[in-house]
Amino acid sequence: MKGFNGEETNICLLFGCSMCCNPVKINSRRLIDPERDKLPFVKLEGVLVPKSNPDTVRLKQYRCSNFNVKTGLCTDYDNRPNICRNTTCRAFDVIRYIDKKRIVEQIKEEQFFSKKIINYSLRFPKKLFFLFTIMY
Repeated sequence: MKGFNGEETNICLLFGCSMCCNPVKINSRRLIDPERDKLPFVKLEGVLVPKSNPDTVRLKQYRCSNFNVKTGLCTDYDNRPNICRNTTCRAFDVIRYIDKKRIVEQIKEEQFFSKKIINYSLRFPKKLFFLFTIMY
């Protein structure tokens, strides 16, 4: 977004938003391994479920070691991972300042609840779990 002086302005900074970064939220269907992919992320327990869409969306959550909680900024912005570079925000898709502001405010108001993940495969011996999955 172009600022009043014609320079590029970061929408996140302009509107004080860090919803994508604090914590990092990634669709649970997407397979990532922070260590393998060399990401500065630490996996947090459970998944986040948006209250506005509780039936279909599950988001894995990570703490980013490059995120500065006090400033709301990435401490290594120029070298941020592709997953951060390719994050899309609806506010980037509109032109008018007032529309961008409205979208960011909606995003900041989104509420989530945390859900623990239970791995049932740990409760059964492998043979029983295999038979159970074939039967259903």
